[in-house]
Formats: sequence, structure tokens, C-alpha cells
Amino acid sequence: MSSFTIIAVALTAFLISPLLFRMKPPEKERIERFYQKLATPIDEQREIEASDIDKSSMAVLIGRISIFIGAMVTLFVFIPGSAGDKLIVVILGGVLMGFGLALNYFGRIKPPTQVG
Repeated sequence: MSSFTIIAVALTAFLISPLLFRMKPPEKERIERFYQKLATPIDEQREIEASDIDKSSMAVLIGRISIFIGAMVTLFVFIPGSAGDKLIVVILGGVLMGFGLALNYFGRIKPPTQVG
């Protein structure tokens, strides 16, 4: 199949699809409500500061994910290859796990509270 044929079929499908799939009024209304909600500004006091999630807990979560990904990358050392390739894989996995451990450690340290 030539490139011209592929482009012609894709262009035809793109131009005909709006005629075949019409959006119903309830779906249009739902999409309009979504974009209206998206344009509404965030009330930081009510929505962000009142939540139980703080920045340090997110660091712990990202750290744990990074440790897991680093461990999975390190398992690539068992794929056949040269010693240099395996060394690079071990270093990359170690860096990812080190980054995750640092995030995990510093995310658990609570900032001092202000007295006053």
C-alpha cells in the first residue's frame, strides 16, 4: 500500500466521521458543564489547604514508586548483553532507587511547627 493511499483513506475517514457520529444534546450539555467547571477558579483556602494531603506525603509516594521502578530497571541486568551494558543498567537502577530513597527519607521528616 502506498503512502498516498494511506493518506487518502485517513483523510476520507477524518472528513466523513462527523457525518456518521452526531453528538446528542445531553452529551453536548455535559461537555459544556465540564468546561465551565474547568474555567472556575480554585478556592485555595477551601480546596487545597483543607485537604489532608501535604507535600511531604506526596514525596513519600513518589519515592516509593521510584524505588519500585529502579528495582524493575535493575532486573534488566539479567537480559543477555555485554558487561558494559549491564553496568549501565545497574547504575541507572541504582540512581533511580537512590532518588526514591532520598524522597522517601526527606518526605517523612516533618517541618517544624511555628509556635505563636
